[in-house]
Amino acid sequence: CREVGKCVGRKSRNGAENEQISVLKGSDNLDLKIDEDYKQCLPELSKEEYTELEKSIVKDGVLNPILVWNEVIIDGHNRYAICKAHHIENFPIKEITFGSKDEALEWILKNQLGRRNLTDFQRNKIALKYEAVIAKRMKERQSAAGGDKRSVNAKNIASDHLVNSDKTTKRAELAKIAGTSQGSIQRTKLILDKGT
Repeated sequence: CREVGKCVGRKSRNGAENEQISVLKGSDNLDLKIDEDYKQCLPELSKEEYTELEKSIVKDGVLNPILVWNEVIIDGHNRYAICKAHHIENFPIKEITFGSKDEALEWILKNQLGRRNLTDFQRNKIALKYEAVIAKRMKERQSAAGGDKRSVNAKNIASDHLVNSDKTTKRAELAKIAGTSQGSIQRTKLILDKGT
């Protein structure tokens, strides 16, 4: 914990190993970094939502801590921008430790799905950002189980079924994450891929 302010360490409910809350002076906070991968995970606030947040912060200060990992903002990009724009010197920061960037990205996505009023399309769009993580996990599980040890011919015969099965399994996991249906996930993916 940094020296300025009050720090409280505790185990996180979300799987992060270590959390500390610190109230830091603005000059200490100016070195916070923004990782575009993290920022892009989050749906943008509408102009009206941003204005309401700005009014609230100017009037009452930052009520929810800006979440950081290794001095990189995980959550609170808008709060941080508003504080900088209005020269707000004191705001809370919560430091969280993750095992990897993938773990941090997954936490960001789950956190957003759990707290915002989102349309099904927006929920699906966020969940689809998990696709690479899920594919990676599926590959790791297959490798941990020894991979597919069948002959080349057996692999070729089964490959179409495995590809379709993997897509269905991924869609099912994504739908579960989004709280929507597999069909809804598939339609959203088609819209995003084709832009229509």
